Amino acid sequence: MSVTSLERHQIEVDGSYVSYTVSGQGQPLILVHGWAGFWEHIMSTIDPNSGFQFYAFDMPGWHHAGALNGNNTLEAFDTALYKALKALGLGHRVHLMGQSMGAISALLFADRHPDVTDRLVLASPPFSLLRDGPNRRILRWGLKAMLQYRPLLSVAERTHKSRWYNYWMTRYGAFYQYDPWFFEQVIMPSALVCDEKTSLSHTVSMLDIDAWSMARRIPNKTAIIVGDRDPVVTVKAARMAARLFRDGHLFVIPRAKHAIMMEKAVEFCEITFRFLEDRHTPTRQSAFVAS
Repeated sequence: MSVTSLERHQIEVDGSYVSYTVSGQGQPLILVHGWAGFWEHIMSTIDPNSGFQFYAFDMPGWHHAGALNGNNTLEAFDTALYKALKALGLGHRVHLMGQSMGAISALLFADRHPDVTDRLVLASPPFSLLRDGPNRRILRWGLKAMLQYRPLLSVAERTHKSRWYNYWMTRYGAFYQYDPWFFEQVIMPSALVCDEKTSLSHTVSMLDIDAWSMARRIPNKTAIIVGDRDPVVTVKAARMAARLFRDGHLFVIPRAKHAIMMEKAVEFCEITFRFLEDRHTPTRQSAFVAS
């Protein structure tokens, strides 16, 4: 596929700046990242004649995006995203696609702004982490402790920006097949530009979201795309989540982990575009296994 140029822009929303990247031509498709570098890389390799114009918005603290008036929650980001879309003339029915934490943010946006949202694509949504129970509460407590105590935050900052940590997460958590080039060109640069305090605030606010109940309220046609070896969201949890949506569809990509849009970019884009264009509609609540 040919490489397209990426245009980075900023727009002011309530005294804060929201940054975003634009690529392609056609129907608007809003992208919300988990790990920011993933979207930027895949956008640069998508065929410009795909029929979509991609708007990839940066969460606060990533790249050129500042904190939203000191509020670093997913709710604040989604409010800013809604106002940014309105200002850009995109406040009509647009498709949303989010990956990992961005999938939960996209789900939250659809729940809060049904007048704007058309179809949803949730890539590797961490529903497993959002089940109510002791694991979720312990994780939330630990992350809040890091935010409240500067020594712990400093340790988290150094850890999350270290090569060892990112190598381990990439090789054993995010990718079924390790790619040294991708690690050097995407993972590490993204890790270094991330503001740790903001990132942890995002995660804590995500753990406060009742995504399972929210899924029951979403009337939009929704695709959940997961890798069959993802340690963050199991196929079982993804199947359970897909059944909650009124019009949910599960797609499972074999031999892939959490970063499915990078590991299996061709299969991921094919599933996504077919779903958005109605060129392939699987039986509701069934699993489509990409070859």
